[in-house]
Amino acid sequence: MKILHINTNDLRGGAAKVMMRLVEQQIDLGHDCRVLVGNKESDNLVVAPFDTKRNKHTMKRSVEEGYVDYDTLGAFFLSENPLVQEADVIHLHNAHGNYLHPYALSALSHIKPIVWSLHDMQSITGHCSYSYDCEKWRFGCGDCPDLNEYPSIQVDRTALNWIEKQDVYEHSHFYIVPVAEWIGNMASAGLLKDLPFEVILNGVDIDIYRPMDKQSMRRKYGIPTDRVIIGAVANGGTFGQERKGGSYVQAVVDRLVKSGYNVLLVNVGGEKKGFDGDHLYHVGYLSTEEEMAEVYNTFDLYLFPSIADTCPLVISEAMACGVPIVTFATGGIPELVQHGKNGFVAPYKDVEELYKYSEQLVKDRELRHTFATEARDYCVKYFDHRLVTEKYLKVYEKAIRHFEAKKEEVLVFDLNFVPDVVKQRPEFLHAEHMKKDGVKKSSIKRNFAVLHSGYEDIDDVDAVFLYRQGFEYSDDFIETMLYKGINTDVLTSKTVLKRKNGKAFFKPISAIETDGLNTAFGSNFYSSAFFKENKKSILSGDVIRCSSEQYSTESVGVLIDDYLRLKFSGSVYVYGAGTHTIELLEESVYLRERAIKIIDQNPSLIGTKLLEHYEIVSLEDIHSAVPILISSASFEEEIYEQLCQTVLNPLIKIYN
Repeated sequence: MKILHINTNDLRGGAAKVMMRLVEQQIDLGHDCRVLVGNKESDNLVVAPFDTKRNKHTMKRSVEEGYVDYDTLGAFFLSENPLVQEADVIHLHNAHGNYLHPYALSALSHIKPIVWSLHDMQSITGHCSYSYDCEKWRFGCGDCPDLNEYPSIQVDRTALNWIEKQDVYEHSHFYIVPVAEWIGNMASAGLLKDLPFEVILNGVDIDIYRPMDKQSMRRKYGIPTDRVIIGAVANGGTFGQERKGGSYVQAVVDRLVKSGYNVLLVNVGGEKKGFDGDHLYHVGYLSTEEEMAEVYNTFDLYLFPSIADTCPLVISEAMACGVPIVTFATGGIPELVQHGKNGFVAPYKDVEELYKYSEQLVKDRELRHTFATEARDYCVKYFDHRLVTEKYLKVYEKAIRHFEAKKEEVLVFDLNFVPDVVKQRPEFLHAEHMKKDGVKKSSIKRNFAVLHSGYEDIDDVDAVFLYRQGFEYSDDFIETMLYKGINTDVLTSKTVLKRKNGKAFFKPISAIETDGLNTAFGSNFYSSAFFKENKKSILSGDVIRCSSEQYSTESVGVLIDDYLRLKFSGSVYVYGAGTHTIELLEESVYLRERAIKIIDQNPSLIGTKLLEHYEIVSLEDIHSAVPILISSASFEEEIYEQLCQTVLNPLIKIYN
């Protein structure tokens, strides 16, 4: 079977992880699997991006008037994408995230059978992914209690967004797969009530996530072996996302400490590393599933008081490693954790019960052992991703039969009910014509040239790519970018900043700088006309102003030293005396030779030395002629704006 998965991206978030796990298993079973994403972030050869064609005029209107993803016009052409045309079935995951126009779903569903996995609530609300206590989604939204909930909007258009989603679904053919009974019940009570569906909970790789020797894993990650370890995991750390219940984790741990229990909270996912006081230890970001499995195995229990979730992978992963869970009765979580058998499920937001259950496991080693065994056995029996894959394959067959039965039913929109921001777009009208007239076969081939010197003949090509020394490329980089398409002067990719060991350093970097595009980057594709016109500047590596589009991929990388050579040549101050600067100096010989002082705003650090060599000074102690390198992955832009108002020094951003 030829299966095409579609999602926002292929790396970040639970939906992407679920998708890629399915893809790997389906390929192992002999199926022809590909992935189409709005933002490609890995170097996986089965993944290709498509051009989202985000329209600046429509984007401005979307922001000002409360639309969600109405500025992503490229999805109207997905029916012409060769990967779509070759597929037997499309498996859609998240349909939000600045890449997929809601109205484009209708035309796509007329071309191929679509199985749609519901990973959150966004498909049935006026804007939000989770409604918490609000139930307006049942009848039409409006008067939204929280416009800031992701995906946030500035104007309350939720009632109209809800009505327009209803119109889209009434003109589409889908087969729905909620990833928990909880979201399935809401879908069948809301906007998706008339569509066929089947619940399939998310799977876990029980070969990666498995019990290991706890003491060995603790020693490996510097975690004490003589304390009861309470784990907490979240993207950005458990205290970085209120939705994941960071305040409840803090409340429970603080009370356990005050009660005299020898506990240590291990926080996974933030930027910090090491001890933060006597009862908190930060592991930091983990880049592989193998590392994540090892850290789960350091936990005695996993405290996960999320206040909005569907079928969180972290729970099934931890359980597969033999870790008892203490959690709230949130969303689909009670479908994963068996209360009193392999974990405890406290009533929603009931911190007293959450504490009681946590204390029970902290003080009872034998109960922890019993729950750990039960958790592993339960995961193996019900959440093995091989079993989940088989369930999806059966659903694909049902979806294909459903599509065949409906394919002659062409559901064309009544333009009287379509908003002007949609029906006035030629992309929408083009997609509507395709419903009736069919789709022409297309090809991914592009007429382009790869340049090494820059002086090759490019008279017969539409686009060029110029290799740059020091940049490293995955095998699929050029194909990935060509899938994206070049519709502006320059198409550039975000680039992985690499450590000496080859691993990524904090965040990707960008060729797009404050003053324009840095042509010294080895991640830029140029239209041939633009290249010819600006050849001298491009070959010199100048920063030039141009029309450019940036694409997020991890198919190109550059070592830190090679990158910093592009940014500055003389001495620099480094702003920030934190972990980022320490790691940057440890990785870069080039910077160590040129950094003269470290600037920091913390008065207690002024006059001390970083790494026993670099004096830490305040802004008042520097010379205005020396550039300042801003060393921060999280607050670079904020620091840049502040420094623009306070100093005359040239400012250098790392991530742009």
